[in-house]
Amino acid sequence: MAALLVVASSLAFGGGAAADPPVFSPVELDDVTPVGGGPRPAIAFHYNASTRSRMRMEYQSQGSCKTREAAEDIRAIPLLPELWADPVNRTRSFVTFGGREYTLDHIHFHAGAEHRFKSEAGSAAMEAHFVHIRPGDPNPVVVAVFLTPSRTLRLADDPYGRLVSYPAVLEPETGGDECRKLDGGDVREGVDLWRLLPPDLETAVTYRYTGSLTTPSGSPPSYHRPVHWVVFERPLPIGAEHSAVLRHIWSAFPNGNARPLVQGQKFTTYRTP
Repeated sequence: MAALLVVASSLAFGGGAAADPPVFSPVELDDVTPVGGGPRPAIAFHYNASTRSRMRMEYQSQGSCKTREAAEDIRAIPLLPELWADPVNRTRSFVTFGGREYTLDHIHFHAGAEHRFKSEAGSAAMEAHFVHIRPGDPNPVVVAVFLTPSRTLRLADDPYGRLVSYPAVLEPETGGDECRKLDGGDVREGVDLWRLLPPDLETAVTYRYTGSLTTPSGSPPSYHRPVHWVVFERPLPIGAEHSAVLRHIWSAFPNGNARPLVQGQKFTTYRTP
């Protein structure tokens, strides 16, 4: 079995997460006075410590694959344990939140970023969402990481380059309604999940609130609520070349594939630590 590296954090979701009425995401995280501190449920990351994790890249369409829509994304999906040929990689990645386990279902990308800070001009170029689910629980835990392009980051040092290494499906399908997967169902090797997260998980500042999905799901598509959001404040670098790959896919839309801010809502954010 692969070793698991566990990082527990005292950073907590607000007040018993279900106690806060959900709002529509994304939001300006400091639109209200953030609440800090308090003995709330901790989140701990139990991710595969191997640097040989394998993930399948897929394009998620919201309609016909002949056209691109703003409410679509690129997903990195961990391969199921029974599909892994390497026995070292037979350990799933998950978080514990409020004493419950939520398995990493996928990572998807928004170009540009969705959440913002009212106190800062503009927003990050991209946002990665780590979506964790629990059987029988309709409310996922989503961890968000801002990504900013860096022209000085070497390609070999860019952890996100393992997932976004070159343009795959940039143009709409020319025939049929069945979605073609990225590179024919492309599998990316050597993904180090821990390097996709901030290195200082125990002390990193996060903003937490109860919101919704920002990419519609289901049939008919909806923005299911609630979602337990954990948004890291400090962005991570991504290679400029890799960032450009994703931005190009949704270049026809002013906001890329980012859902616009949903303003005018009353909600509470919890800033920790």
